Amino acid sequence: MIDIENMTILIVDDMESMRKSIRGMLKMLHIGKTIRHAENGKEGWKILNEIPVDLAIIDWNMPIMKGIELLELIRNDKRFRDMPVIMITAEAEKKIVVEAAESDIDGYLLKPLTTQSLDERIHSVIRLANEPAKATAHLLKARDYEEQGDITQAIQEIKEALKERPNSSRILRKLGQLYAMKDNDDVAEKCFLKAVAVNSQDAISRYILSELYLKKDNLAAAVKYYDQAIAISPRNIASGVDLGNTLMKRGMGTQALEIFQKVLMHSGKNLVHVEKAAECCLEAGEHGHARKLLESVIEANPERYDLMYKLATLCEQDGDIDQALTYYRDVDEHTEDNLEAKMRLAKIYSAMKKVYVVDDYLKQVLRIDPDNQEAKKMMRENL
Repeated sequence: MIDIENMTILIVDDMESMRKSIRGMLKMLHIGKTIRHAENGKEGWKILNEIPVDLAIIDWNMPIMKGIELLELIRNDKRFRDMPVIMITAEAEKKIVVEAAESDIDGYLLKPLTTQSLDERIHSVIRLANEPAKATAHLLKARDYEEQGDITQAIQEIKEALKERPNSSRILRKLGQLYAMKDNDDVAEKCFLKAVAVNSQDAISRYILSELYLKKDNLAAAVKYYDQAIAISPRNIASGVDLGNTLMKRGMGTQALEIFQKVLMHSGKNLVHVEKAAECCLEAGEHGHARKLLESVIEANPERYDLMYKLATLCEQDGDIDQALTYYRDVDEHTEDNLEAKMRLAKIYSAMKKVYVVDDYLKQVLRIDPDNQEAKKMMRENL
């Protein structure tokens, strides 16, 4: 049982003024005996590993480690996974609220906070922690059975939880996941379909359905549910790359490019998936879209000269020689002793009949690699 007046509370927020404001409200409300502060998720995680904490109040948007990343660490660690968490955000956009509702958050609040809203939310969260609802009790038992490997009994507990909350998309989704673990994809599919039917904002079930239909080779349904999911919450970009790649291999280039465009649109600063999408386009011979995707990666990461070289070769293959020269020169200027870039520059300038420029690049190649036969042959031909 958590004693609301004597509990330990961890406040994680990158703004000192907000941390002090929440602390002041808690003192006024006589909530909590020990209050610890952290400036970001990484620091908050360190504190959690040092002292017992009864309640975490976490800001959604922070540098170094965001609130959602800290939440995932908490929920995936047996030591902390049942600790109540309240998420705070200044971003009242639909996608933030949706993701908060779908994550394992006990409650969330929008800034600016008020003493009343903080008081009500904390009391509600702690009351539920001390006196779990019947559905919650069944969910916890199901989790225990699942960890013991008894999936059949876990399913029974989830069904009991569903009797208490028949329209809970999270419980329906969990039931589907358990059936999937037993390789009963047909029943799992019905559970996920019911989950999305009762909750128009359940992005997670839609992503799962997309992957399930991709596995079943029902590409039209896979695209349908991926489109719905990413429109609600762009949290699973990787599945879009897999879907787009499959569509590309099946000759459905137009649909694949539409999926890759969504991947680009929602990737933000994490462009790993965009790079993978570009590779898929390259393998399928879709140079135009591959160029666009690679340009977006290089714009955000100008030091990726490996990708710039790849982009230069694409431009050259497509006959865009001026752009290819720009990229090759940039690669040559910023990478040490890059023989490939120097040779490509030599060949392009040779075709342009710029003898002295060709000679200069070939001499650079031979200074680095005196036995380079291709460069020697070009040097003789260039005389």
